[in-house]
Amino acid sequence: MCDASPLRRPPTGTARGPKERLGADELTEFSADSAGIVRLPDNATPQRPAPVIVVAPERYGLVQHTVDVADRFAAAGWAAVSPDFYAGITDDEAGRLPELPDDSVLGSITGAVRFAAADERCDATRLVVFGVCRSGSWGLLADAELPDVTGVIMLYGGAQPKEYVQHARPYQEIIEAGSAPVLGIFGEADHTMSLDDVARLRAGFEQARRSYDITIEPGLPHGWLNDTMPGRFQLDAAERTWSQLLAFLDRLPDRPAGEIEWSFRARVSPDYDFSRNVRHE
Repeated sequence: MCDASPLRRPPTGTARGPKERLGADELTEFSADSAGIVRLPDNATPQRPAPVIVVAPERYGLVQHTVDVADRFAAAGWAAVSPDFYAGITDDEAGRLPELPDDSVLGSITGAVRFAAADERCDATRLVVFGVCRSGSWGLLADAELPDVTGVIMLYGGAQPKEYVQHARPYQEIIEAGSAPVLGIFGEADHTMSLDDVARLRAGFEQARRSYDITIEPGLPHGWLNDTMPGRFQLDAAERTWSQLLAFLDRLPDRPAGEIEWSFRARVSPDYDFSRNVRHE
């Protein structure tokens, strides 16, 4: 099952473009109508199976950055599986991948989890969903429907105003349907969501009595983790974010059952003005 060989790259000296999606011949088949990538830790065995993390992509689909994120989670001891949510879908008229309906998102996540669960080296009863950018809310969707979700990660996504109008049911209802702890990390200079939007999401978790750990990073633009996009990437902040991600994952098994924990950290400018936030490439 494990897709252990390095993905084919363009010819030597040519980098894969940040928006260049992986080809079908680079993916592992999950089922007759589903495929993606799988990365297992070197020490995963049937006797010591690795917990599973679903790695959802940014709005560009399954690209090199998604692979790099999956590799890093695998290096930290997680079985990382990333389905091709946009299989068979091309750019829409605006030159970007379209929004996906909830049932399509859930179908891709469910198929990936089933595939991982069939391997004895994976423990899919310890399941986390990582969403970033457009996929930021997908962990909440999964937690509302799947019983084994034990953690949700939202990285500069899931707080945008569109989340409250585009889902099949009200966003607050989705939030209240799940119970897994949530890690949310957002940037002060994000052009897609304001500080008020993050505050609204935070209030939604509190209304639902859900555990959350939310950080607003000072001065950071949308996409600072993505080192394939130099205009967005921030090395020091990216390493700090990775420390937060892995610390959250490490704490999950030790959380007391039934205990609700709210943690919020933010450093923002006293003259913050969302209208000044700009898009970076």
